[in-house]
Amino acid sequence: MRYSKVCEITKIMFVFFQRNVLNVGLLNKKIFRLFIIGVVVLLTAFLSFELYNFFESTNSSQRQIDVILDSYSCSVFIWTFVAFIFVKILFMKKGSFLEFTDQMPVTKQEKNISILIFEICTALSVVIIFSLALIITLITRDGSAFITRIICNIFFNCVTIYFVFELLYSIFGIFCNYMGLEKVKNIIVICILSLLLVGFYLVIIPDVFLSILYTYKDNTGTASILFYMVVTEKYGILASTVLFVVINSILGFLIVHIPNNDANCTNKYARTCRFIMKKSRILSAYVVSFLRKVDTINYYFIAVFSYVITIVMKIDKGYYVILILSLNSLYAYVQTESLRNIIIQKKYSVVKDYCRIIMSQIIYISVLAIPVCIVDIFLNKEILFIVDLFVAIIFSVVFFTMAGILFPAKNENPFSAMVGIMFIIMIGLIAVSVCFFLKLNEKSIIVFMVLLSVASVSISIFGMNKLYGKLIHS
Repeated sequence: MRYSKVCEITKIMFVFFQRNVLNVGLLNKKIFRLFIIGVVVLLTAFLSFELYNFFESTNSSQRQIDVILDSYSCSVFIWTFVAFIFVKILFMKKGSFLEFTDQMPVTKQEKNISILIFEICTALSVVIIFSLALIITLITRDGSAFITRIICNIFFNCVTIYFVFELLYSIFGIFCNYMGLEKVKNIIVICILSLLLVGFYLVIIPDVFLSILYTYKDNTGTASILFYMVVTEKYGILASTVLFVVINSILGFLIVHIPNNDANCTNKYARTCRFIMKKSRILSAYVVSFLRKVDTINYYFIAVFSYVITIVMKIDKGYYVILILSLNSLYAYVQTESLRNIIIQKKYSVVKDYCRIIMSQIIYISVLAIPVCIVDIFLNKEILFIVDLFVAIIFSVVFFTMAGILFPAKNENPFSAMVGIMFIIMIGLIAVSVCFFLKLNEKSIIVFMVLLSVASVSISIFGMNKLYGKLIHS
Protein backbone atom coordinates (compact mmCIF):
# COMPACT_ATOMS: atom_id res chain seq x y z
CA MET A 1 0.00 0.00 0.00
CA ARG A 2 1.30 3.46 -0.99
CA TYR A 3 0.69 5.94 1.78
CA SER A 4 1.24 8.85 -0.61
CA LYS A 5 -1.79 7.65 -2.60
CA VAL A 6 -3.82 7.35 0.60
CA CYS A 7 -2.95 10.96 1.43
CA GLU A 8 -3.92 12.05 -2.09
CA ILE A 9 -7.29 10.27 -1.93
CA THR A 10 -7.93 11.68 1.54
CA LYS A 11 -7.15 15.21 0.34
CA ILE A 12 -9.45 14.73 -2.66
CA MET A 13 -12.20 13.51 -0.32
CA PHE A 14 -11.78 16.63 1.80
CA VAL A 15 -12.01 18.77 -1.34
CA PHE A 16 -15.05 16.76 -2.44
CA PHE A 17 -16.60 17.32 0.99
CA GLN A 18 -16.00 21.06 0.77
CA ARG A 19 -17.38 21.45 -2.76
CA ASN A 20 -20.27 19.00 -2.64
CA VAL A 21 -21.43 19.49 0.95
CA LEU A 22 -20.31 22.84 2.32
CA ASN A 23 -21.07 24.61 -0.97
CA VAL A 24 -24.42 22.95 -1.72
CA GLY A 25 -27.89 24.05 -0.66
CA LEU A 26 -28.27 26.32 2.36
CA LEU A 27 -24.66 25.78 3.42
CA ASN A 28 -23.66 27.85 0.40
CA LYS A 29 -25.27 30.88 2.05
CA LYS A 30 -23.03 32.83 4.41
CA ILE A 31 -26.01 33.88 6.54
CA PHE A 32 -27.01 30.27 7.14
CA ARG A 33 -23.42 29.30 7.96
CA LEU A 34 -23.23 32.13 10.47
CA PHE A 35 -26.57 31.01 11.93
CA ILE A 36 -25.33 27.42 12.37
CA ILE A 37 -22.08 28.60 13.93
CA GLY A 38 -23.99 30.96 16.20
CA VAL A 39 -26.34 28.22 17.43
CA VAL A 40 -23.42 25.86 18.14
CA VAL A 41 -21.49 28.58 19.96
CA LEU A 42 -24.51 29.57 22.07
CA LEU A 43 -25.31 25.97 23.05
CA THR A 44 -21.67 25.28 23.91
CA ALA A 45 -21.41 28.51 25.90
CA PHE A 46 -24.62 27.75 27.80
CA LEU A 47 -23.52 24.21 28.72
CA SER A 48 -20.02 25.42 29.64
CA PHE A 49 -21.51 28.09 31.91
CA GLU A 50 -23.77 25.56 33.64
CA LEU A 51 -20.91 23.08 34.14
CA TYR A 52 -18.65 25.84 35.46
CA ASN A 53 -21.28 26.87 38.00
CA PHE A 54 -21.73 23.23 39.00
CA PHE A 55 -18.02 22.71 39.67
CA GLU A 56 -17.77 26.00 41.54
CA SER A 57 -20.88 25.41 43.67
CA THR A 58 -19.72 21.93 44.69
CA ASN A 59 -16.14 23.13 45.23
CA SER A 60 -14.85 20.09 43.33
CA SER A 61 -11.33 18.99 44.15
CA GLN A 62 -8.80 17.74 41.60
CA ARG A 63 -9.38 14.13 42.62
CA GLN A 64 -13.14 14.52 42.18
CA ILE A 65 -12.70 15.96 38.69
CA ASP A 66 -10.29 13.11 37.92
CA VAL A 67 -12.97 10.56 38.71
CA ILE A 68 -15.51 12.56 36.67
CA LEU A 69 -13.21 12.42 33.64
CA ASP A 70 -12.51 8.73 34.25
CA SER A 71 -16.22 8.00 34.46
CA TYR A 72 -16.73 10.12 31.37
CA SER A 73 -14.75 7.46 29.48
CA CYS A 74 -17.85 5.26 29.66
CA SER A 75 -19.80 7.93 27.78
CA VAL A 76 -16.97 8.22 25.25
CA PHE A 77 -17.17 4.46 24.70
CA ILE A 78 -20.94 4.53 24.12
CA TRP A 79 -20.80 7.60 21.85
CA THR A 80 -17.98 6.09 19.81
CA PHE A 81 -19.92 2.83 19.50
CA VAL A 82 -23.07 4.69 18.42
CA ALA A 83 -21.07 6.88 16.02
CA PHE A 84 -19.45 3.76 14.54
CA ILE A 85 -22.80 2.07 13.86
CA PHE A 86 -24.26 5.32 12.56
CA VAL A 87 -21.31 5.89 10.20
CA LYS A 88 -21.45 2.30 8.94
CA ILE A 89 -25.16 2.64 8.15
CA LEU A 90 -24.49 5.95 6.42
CA PHE A 91 -21.46 4.69 4.50
CA MET A 92 -23.32 1.75 3.02
CA LYS A 93 -23.62 4.15 0.06
CA LYS A 94 -19.87 4.75 -0.17
CA GLY A 95 -19.62 2.68 -3.37
CA SER A 96 -21.43 5.34 -5.41
CA PHE A 97 -19.63 8.06 -3.49
CA LEU A 98 -16.22 6.67 -4.50
CA GLU A 99 -17.03 6.49 -8.20
CA PHE A 100 -14.71 9.45 -8.76
CA THR A 101 -11.75 7.22 -7.76
CA ASP A 102 -12.47 4.57 -10.41
CA GLN A 103 -10.14 6.22 -12.92
CA MET A 104 -7.39 6.80 -10.40
CA PRO A 105 -4.34 4.47 -10.19
CA VAL A 106 -5.12 3.33 -6.65
CA THR A 107 -5.78 -0.05 -5.04
CA LYS A 108 -8.76 -1.26 -3.01
CA GLN A 109 -6.72 -1.10 0.19
CA GLU A 110 -5.81 2.52 -0.46
CA LYS A 111 -9.48 3.37 -0.99
CA ASN A 112 -10.50 1.51 2.16
CA ILE A 113 -7.90 3.15 4.38
CA SER A 114 -8.96 6.58 3.07
CA ILE A 115 -12.57 5.82 4.00
CA LEU A 116 -11.39 4.59 7.40
CA ILE A 117 -9.62 7.89 8.03
CA PHE A 118 -12.80 9.77 7.18
CA GLU A 119 -14.89 7.52 9.41
CA ILE A 120 -12.55 8.00 12.36
CA CYS A 121 -12.59 11.76 11.83
CA THR A 122 -16.39 11.64 11.83
CA ALA A 123 -16.57 9.62 15.06
CA LEU A 124 -13.95 11.80 16.72
CA SER A 125 -15.86 14.92 15.67
CA VAL A 126 -19.03 13.56 17.28
CA VAL A 127 -17.23 12.85 20.55
CA ILE A 128 -15.51 16.25 20.51
CA ILE A 129 -18.81 18.06 19.90
CA PHE A 130 -20.43 16.31 22.86
CA SER A 131 -17.34 16.86 25.01
CA LEU A 132 -16.57 20.43 24.00
CA ALA A 133 -18.49 22.08 26.84
CA LEU A 134 -16.72 19.93 29.46
CA ILE A 135 -13.31 20.56 27.89
CA ILE A 136 -13.84 24.33 27.76
CA THR A 137 -15.10 24.36 31.36
CA LEU A 138 -12.08 22.51 32.73
CA ILE A 139 -9.57 24.57 30.74
CA THR A 140 -11.26 27.82 31.82
CA ARG A 141 -11.43 26.76 35.48
CA ASP A 142 -8.18 24.85 35.96
CA GLY A 143 -5.99 25.72 32.98
CA SER A 144 -3.84 22.84 31.75
CA ALA A 145 -4.21 20.73 34.90
CA PHE A 146 -6.43 18.14 33.20
CA ILE A 147 -5.12 18.29 29.62
CA THR A 148 -3.37 14.91 29.82
CA ARG A 149 -6.47 13.26 31.26
CA ILE A 150 -8.65 14.80 28.55
CA ILE A 151 -6.27 13.58 25.84
CA CYS A 152 -6.06 10.04 27.24
CA ASN A 153 -9.68 9.54 28.29
CA ILE A 154 -11.34 11.22 25.31
CA PHE A 155 -9.10 11.38 22.24
CA PHE A 156 -6.92 8.29 22.68
CA ASN A 157 -9.80 6.12 23.85
CA CYS A 158 -12.10 7.25 21.04
CA VAL A 159 -9.63 6.45 18.25
CA THR A 160 -8.57 3.10 19.74
CA ILE A 161 -12.17 2.02 20.38
CA TYR A 162 -13.07 2.88 16.79
CA PHE A 163 -10.14 0.83 15.47
CA VAL A 164 -11.23 -2.14 17.60
CA PHE A 165 -14.79 -1.90 16.28
CA GLU A 166 -13.49 -1.62 12.71
CA LEU A 167 -11.39 -4.75 13.22
CA LEU A 168 -14.41 -6.63 14.58
CA TYR A 169 -16.44 -5.36 11.63
CA SER A 170 -13.84 -6.71 9.20
CA ILE A 171 -13.60 -10.09 10.97
CA PHE A 172 -17.38 -10.52 10.97
CA GLY A 173 -17.32 -9.53 7.30
CA ILE A 174 -14.86 -12.32 6.48
CA PHE A 175 -17.13 -14.82 8.22
CA CYS A 176 -20.14 -13.59 6.21
CA ASN A 177 -18.15 -13.87 2.97
CA TYR A 178 -17.17 -17.41 3.90
CA MET A 179 -20.83 -18.27 4.48
CA GLY A 180 -21.80 -16.79 1.10
CA LEU A 181 -23.63 -13.80 2.58
CA GLU A 182 -21.77 -11.03 0.74
CA LYS A 183 -24.85 -9.05 -0.33
CA VAL A 184 -26.27 -8.79 3.19
CA LYS A 185 -22.93 -8.76 4.98
CA ASN A 186 -23.10 -5.12 6.07
CA ILE A 187 -26.56 -5.50 7.54
CA ILE A 188 -25.71 -8.70 9.42
CA VAL A 189 -22.55 -7.18 10.89
CA ILE A 190 -24.34 -3.95 11.87
CA CYS A 191 -27.07 -5.96 13.60
CA ILE A 192 -24.49 -8.04 15.48
CA LEU A 193 -22.68 -4.89 16.59
CA SER A 194 -26.00 -3.30 17.62
CA LEU A 195 -26.67 -6.34 19.78
CA LEU A 196 -23.21 -5.96 21.30
CA LEU A 197 -23.95 -2.28 21.96
CA VAL A 198 -27.08 -3.21 23.91
CA GLY A 199 -25.11 -5.82 25.85
CA PHE A 200 -22.31 -3.38 26.67
CA TYR A 201 -24.76 -0.68 27.72
CA LEU A 202 -26.81 -2.94 30.01
CA VAL A 203 -24.13 -5.22 31.44
CA ILE A 204 -20.51 -4.16 30.95
CA ILE A 205 -20.63 -0.36 31.14
CA PRO A 206 -22.37 -0.29 34.58
CA ASP A 207 -19.68 -2.64 35.97
CA VAL A 208 -16.89 -0.51 34.49
CA PHE A 209 -18.48 2.62 35.93
CA LEU A 210 -18.71 1.03 39.39
CA SER A 211 -15.10 -0.17 39.24
CA ILE A 212 -13.96 3.39 38.46
CA LEU A 213 -15.94 4.71 41.43
CA TYR A 214 -14.59 1.99 43.74
CA THR A 215 -10.99 2.82 42.83
CA TYR A 216 -11.75 6.43 43.72
CA LYS A 217 -13.46 5.42 46.98
CA ASP A 218 -10.61 3.07 47.96
CA ASN A 219 -8.03 5.64 46.84
CA THR A 220 -6.16 3.02 44.79
CA GLY A 221 -5.44 5.27 41.81
CA THR A 222 -6.81 5.11 38.29
CA ALA A 223 -8.78 2.04 37.20
CA SER A 224 -6.62 -0.36 35.19
CA ILE A 225 -9.13 -0.41 32.32
CA LEU A 226 -8.08 3.17 31.53
CA PHE A 227 -4.65 1.92 30.55
CA TYR A 228 -3.61 5.08 28.66
CA MET A 229 -4.09 7.15 31.81
CA VAL A 230 -2.38 4.51 33.97
CA VAL A 231 0.69 4.63 31.71
CA THR A 232 0.62 8.43 31.76
CA GLU A 233 0.59 8.54 35.56
CA LYS A 234 3.53 6.13 35.78
CA TYR A 235 5.71 7.10 32.81
CA GLY A 236 4.36 10.37 31.41
CA ILE A 237 2.27 11.48 28.45
CA LEU A 238 5.05 10.68 25.96
CA ALA A 239 4.98 7.00 26.92
CA SER A 240 1.19 6.80 26.54
CA THR A 241 1.47 8.56 23.17
CA VAL A 242 3.97 5.96 21.97
CA LEU A 243 1.68 3.19 23.26
CA PHE A 244 -1.25 4.84 21.44
CA VAL A 245 0.67 4.94 18.16
CA VAL A 246 1.85 1.32 18.49
CA ILE A 247 -1.57 -0.12 19.36
CA ASN A 248 -3.40 1.75 16.62
CA SER A 249 -0.70 1.00 14.06
CA ILE A 250 -1.11 -2.72 14.74
CA LEU A 251 -4.90 -2.47 14.56
CA GLY A 252 -4.69 -0.39 11.39
CA PHE A 253 -2.30 -2.89 9.78
CA LEU A 254 -4.69 -5.76 10.51
CA ILE A 255 -7.70 -3.82 9.20
CA VAL A 256 -5.99 -2.78 5.97
CA HIS A 257 -4.82 -6.31 5.17
CA ILE A 258 -8.21 -7.93 5.69
CA PRO A 259 -9.98 -8.30 2.30
CA ASN A 260 -12.78 -5.77 1.92
CA ASN A 261 -14.83 -5.20 -1.22
CA ASP A 262 -17.40 -2.83 0.27
CA ALA A 263 -16.19 0.12 -1.78
CA ASN A 264 -16.98 -1.72 -5.01
CA CYS A 265 -20.56 -2.67 -4.23
CA THR A 266 -22.75 -1.64 -7.19
CA ASN A 267 -26.06 -3.42 -6.54
CA LYS A 268 -28.26 -0.37 -5.88
CA TYR A 269 -31.55 -1.97 -6.85
CA ALA A 270 -33.26 -5.21 -5.91
CA ARG A 271 -35.15 -7.26 -8.47
CA THR A 272 -38.55 -6.67 -6.92
CA CYS A 273 -41.89 -5.02 -7.76
CA ARG A 274 -41.78 -6.06 -11.43
CA PHE A 275 -45.52 -6.68 -11.42
CA ILE A 276 -46.06 -3.04 -10.45
CA MET A 277 -43.52 -1.67 -12.90
CA LYS A 278 -45.19 -3.13 -15.98
CA LYS A 279 -48.23 -0.87 -15.66
CA SER A 280 -47.69 1.93 -13.22
CA ARG A 281 -48.82 5.47 -12.68
CA ILE A 282 -46.48 8.23 -11.62
CA LEU A 283 -47.12 7.82 -7.87
CA SER A 284 -46.68 4.04 -8.16
CA ALA A 285 -43.39 4.63 -9.97
CA TYR A 286 -42.21 6.79 -7.06
CA VAL A 287 -43.21 4.09 -4.56
CA VAL A 288 -41.42 1.40 -6.56
CA SER A 289 -38.30 3.57 -6.88
CA PHE A 290 -37.99 3.44 -3.08
CA LEU A 291 -39.01 -0.20 -2.60
CA ARG A 292 -36.49 -1.43 -5.19
CA LYS A 293 -33.57 0.26 -3.47
CA VAL A 294 -31.25 -2.15 -1.70
CA ASP A 295 -30.80 0.53 0.97
CA THR A 296 -34.52 0.34 1.77
CA ILE A 297 -34.24 -3.42 2.25
CA ASN A 298 -31.16 -2.91 4.42
CA TYR A 299 -32.84 -0.29 6.61
CA TYR A 300 -35.92 -2.49 6.94
CA PHE A 301 -33.79 -5.43 8.03
CA ILE A 302 -32.14 -3.22 10.66
CA ALA A 303 -35.53 -1.93 11.84
CA VAL A 304 -37.00 -5.44 12.19
CA PHE A 305 -33.89 -6.67 13.97
CA SER A 306 -34.05 -3.70 16.35
CA TYR A 307 -37.74 -4.37 16.96
CA VAL A 308 -36.98 -7.97 17.91
CA ILE A 309 -34.40 -6.67 20.40
CA THR A 310 -36.98 -4.32 21.94
CA ILE A 311 -39.35 -7.26 22.36
CA VAL A 312 -36.68 -9.41 24.02
CA MET A 313 -35.59 -6.53 26.28
CA LYS A 314 -39.27 -5.68 26.99
CA ILE A 315 -38.81 -2.07 25.88
CA ASP A 316 -42.04 -0.10 25.50
CA LYS A 317 -43.02 1.46 22.16
CA GLY A 318 -40.45 -0.54 20.25
CA TYR A 319 -42.52 -0.12 17.09
CA TYR A 320 -40.97 3.33 16.63
CA VAL A 321 -37.82 1.64 15.30
CA ILE A 322 -39.61 1.45 11.94
CA LEU A 323 -38.76 5.16 11.67
CA ILE A 324 -35.25 4.03 10.74
CA LEU A 325 -36.68 3.78 7.21
CA SER A 326 -37.15 7.54 7.18
CA LEU A 327 -33.35 7.92 6.97
CA ASN A 328 -33.77 7.03 3.32
CA SER A 329 -35.74 10.28 2.96
CA LEU A 330 -32.40 12.08 3.01
CA TYR A 331 -31.84 10.64 -0.47
CA ALA A 332 -35.48 10.83 -1.65
CA TYR A 333 -34.98 13.84 -3.91
CA VAL A 334 -31.85 12.38 -5.52
CA GLN A 335 -33.30 8.87 -5.89
CA THR A 336 -36.30 10.18 -7.85
CA GLU A 337 -34.18 12.35 -10.14
CA SER A 338 -34.52 10.03 -13.16
CA LEU A 339 -38.33 10.08 -12.86
CA ARG A 340 -38.23 13.85 -12.47
CA ASN A 341 -36.19 14.26 -15.66
CA ILE A 342 -38.84 12.31 -17.60
CA ILE A 343 -41.70 14.37 -16.14
CA ILE A 344 -39.91 17.65 -16.88
CA GLN A 345 -39.96 16.80 -20.60
CA LYS A 346 -43.78 16.86 -20.53
CA LYS A 347 -45.40 18.93 -17.78
CA TYR A 348 -43.74 19.52 -14.43
CA SER A 349 -45.06 21.01 -11.19
CA VAL A 350 -42.81 21.43 -8.17
CA VAL A 351 -45.74 21.14 -5.75
CA LYS A 352 -47.00 17.92 -7.38
CA ASP A 353 -43.49 16.50 -7.42
CA TYR A 354 -43.06 17.26 -3.71
CA CYS A 355 -46.43 15.67 -2.90
CA ARG A 356 -45.44 12.54 -4.83
CA ILE A 357 -42.14 12.31 -2.94
CA ILE A 358 -43.84 12.64 0.45
CA MET A 359 -46.86 10.44 -0.32
CA SER A 360 -44.79 7.64 -1.87
CA GLN A 361 -42.55 7.47 1.20
CA ILE A 362 -45.47 7.51 3.62
CA ILE A 363 -47.12 4.71 1.62
CA TYR A 364 -44.14 2.36 1.45
CA ILE A 365 -43.06 2.94 5.09
CA SER A 366 -46.64 2.40 6.28
CA VAL A 367 -46.90 -0.83 4.27
CA LEU A 368 -43.60 -2.12 5.65
CA ALA A 369 -44.75 -1.17 9.17
CA ILE A 370 -47.81 -3.46 8.97
CA PRO A 371 -46.02 -6.65 10.22
CA VAL A 372 -44.56 -4.72 13.16
CA CYS A 373 -47.98 -3.30 14.02
CA ILE A 374 -49.62 -6.74 13.84
CA VAL A 375 -47.03 -8.22 16.20
CA ASP A 376 -47.38 -5.30 18.63
CA ILE A 377 -51.19 -5.59 18.61
CA PHE A 378 -50.88 -9.31 19.36
CA LEU A 379 -48.41 -8.74 22.21
CA ASN A 380 -49.90 -5.65 23.89
CA LYS A 381 -53.58 -5.94 22.94
CA GLU A 382 -53.66 -2.28 21.89
CA ILE A 383 -54.41 -0.63 18.55
CA LEU A 384 -54.46 3.13 19.14
CA PHE A 385 -50.66 3.29 18.90
CA ILE A 386 -51.04 2.96 15.12
CA VAL A 387 -52.27 6.57 14.97
CA ASP A 388 -49.21 7.80 16.88
CA LEU A 389 -46.89 5.76 14.68
CA PHE A 390 -48.52 7.03 11.48
CA VAL A 391 -48.18 10.64 12.64
CA ALA A 392 -44.53 10.00 13.55
CA ILE A 393 -43.93 8.55 10.07
CA ILE A 394 -45.41 11.68 8.46
CA PHE A 395 -43.32 14.04 10.59
CA SER A 396 -40.08 12.09 10.08
CA VAL A 397 -40.60 11.86 6.30
CA VAL A 398 -41.36 15.58 6.01
CA PHE A 399 -38.34 16.70 8.05
CA PHE A 400 -35.79 14.28 6.60
CA THR A 401 -36.99 15.01 3.06
CA MET A 402 -36.51 18.72 3.78
CA ALA A 403 -32.93 17.99 4.85
CA GLY A 404 -32.37 15.99 1.65
CA ILE A 405 -33.63 18.91 -0.45
CA LEU A 406 -31.66 21.58 1.40
CA PHE A 407 -28.51 19.43 1.33
CA PRO A 408 -28.92 17.34 -1.86
CA ALA A 409 -26.68 14.27 -1.79
CA LYS A 410 -25.02 14.28 -5.19
CA ASN A 411 -24.06 10.74 -6.19
CA GLU A 412 -25.72 9.76 -2.90
CA ASN A 413 -22.57 10.71 -1.02
CA PRO A 414 -22.93 10.13 2.73
CA PHE A 415 -21.48 13.47 3.79
CA SER A 416 -24.48 15.50 2.65
CA ALA A 417 -26.68 13.06 4.57
CA MET A 418 -24.54 13.61 7.67
CA VAL A 419 -24.98 17.37 7.37
CA GLY A 420 -28.72 16.85 6.87
CA ILE A 421 -28.96 14.70 9.99
CA MET A 422 -27.03 17.27 12.02
CA PHE A 423 -29.45 19.91 10.70
CA ILE A 424 -32.45 17.83 11.83
CA ILE A 425 -30.84 17.25 15.25
CA MET A 426 -30.32 21.00 15.59
CA ILE A 427 -33.97 21.66 14.73
CA GLY A 428 -34.97 19.04 17.30
CA LEU A 429 -32.82 20.66 19.99
CA ILE A 430 -34.30 24.07 19.23
CA ALA A 431 -37.84 22.64 19.32
CA VAL A 432 -37.21 20.91 22.65
CA SER A 433 -35.68 24.09 24.08
CA VAL A 434 -38.69 26.17 22.98
CA CYS A 435 -41.14 23.67 24.51
CA PHE A 436 -39.10 23.51 27.73
CA PHE A 437 -38.57 27.22 28.31
CA LEU A 438 -42.12 28.20 27.30
CA LYS A 439 -43.51 25.29 29.36
CA LEU A 440 -45.93 24.29 26.60
CA ASN A 441 -48.69 21.81 27.38
CA GLU A 442 -49.55 18.83 25.18
CA LYS A 443 -51.98 20.72 22.92
CA SER A 444 -49.54 23.60 22.49
CA ILE A 445 -46.77 21.17 21.56
CA ILE A 446 -49.02 19.60 18.90
CA VAL A 447 -49.81 23.04 17.44
CA PHE A 448 -46.11 23.94 17.53
CA MET A 449 -45.16 20.72 15.68
CA VAL A 450 -47.86 21.32 13.05
CA LEU A 451 -46.56 24.85 12.46
CA LEU A 452 -43.01 23.49 12.26
CA SER A 453 -44.17 20.93 9.68
CA VAL A 454 -45.91 23.62 7.61
CA ALA A 455 -42.70 25.65 7.68
CA SER A 456 -40.76 22.53 6.65
CA VAL A 457 -43.10 21.91 3.69
CA SER A 458 -42.81 25.55 2.58
CA ILE A 459 -39.02 25.49 2.84
CA SER A 460 -38.86 22.20 0.92
CA ILE A 461 -41.00 23.51 -1.95
CA PHE A 462 -38.93 26.70 -2.06
CA GLY A 463 -35.75 24.60 -2.18
CA MET A 464 -37.13 22.40 -4.97
CA ASN A 465 -38.00 25.53 -6.96
CA LYS A 466 -34.40 26.69 -6.63
CA LEU A 467 -33.05 23.28 -7.70
CA TYR A 468 -35.49 23.18 -10.63
CA GLY A 469 -34.32 26.63 -11.73
CA LYS A 470 -30.70 25.50 -11.66
CA LEU A 471 -31.61 22.34 -13.60
CA ILE A 472 -33.37 24.09 -16.50
CA HIS A 473 -30.63 26.72 -16.77
CA SER A 474 -27.77 24.22 -16.66
